[in-house]
Amino acid sequence: MNKKADVIFWDDRKKQPLVVALLKQDEVVIGGTDTVYGFLGQLTQKAKETILNEKLTSPKKPLIVLVNSVKKLEKFVDLSAYSSIKNLIASCWPGPLTIIFKARSEVSSFLKAENGTIAIRIPSHQGLLTLLESFDGLFSTSANISGNSTSETFEQLDNVFLNSVPLVVRNRQDIQGLASTIIDCSIITNGDKKIKLIRSGAFPVEELERMYGELFSK
Repeated sequence: MNKKADVIFWDDRKKQPLVVALLKQDEVVIGGTDTVYGFLGQLTQKAKETILNEKLTSPKKPLIVLVNSVKKLEKFVDLSAYSSIKNLIASCWPGPLTIIFKARSEVSSFLKAENGTIAIRIPSHQGLLTLLESFDGLFSTSANISGNSTSETFEQLDNVFLNSVPLVVRNRQDIQGLASTIIDCSIITNGDKKIKLIRSGAFPVEELERMYGELFSK
């Protein structure tokens, strides 16, 4: 019988080394974020496979990579289009906006989608930002079975997960949130600055369009 997950809060500083240690052992944990409760895992093939198995979804599904600073982008992203969206990035990060970039060619294949892109976000969540100081980045995706509703609160988490992960890190106050908005900037080329809306979510699309211009979704 699996041991039920330990539950701590992000602001329990004495327990923070435990979170880092578990992740570095390729364990997957669940954490409250600035959007919804999500799986967290270090950037390894094993951790990715564990997360996707938990979600009962395709092993080829790409995952979002959380980082804690724009400087970390250079480890993962082809920065050729960066100048076109640097003002947008400065305005929207940290925040609930995931941006898809063209990945650097040398980035491991399990970090990228099949089309060679990578999805990055800087969260507006002090606990996550502090945790990310110990990593180049972390995999993240909503903690739900694929196709089921996301969990905005600890109480909404599926009991299956509470018996399969070793640890849940709770927000002290639950956020009635949405998953992050996702935009695709990998298609930006010289003379063509179109950004594609992939998913509406917590970051208002109207605000993105006010800052950048009309997005397209086809």
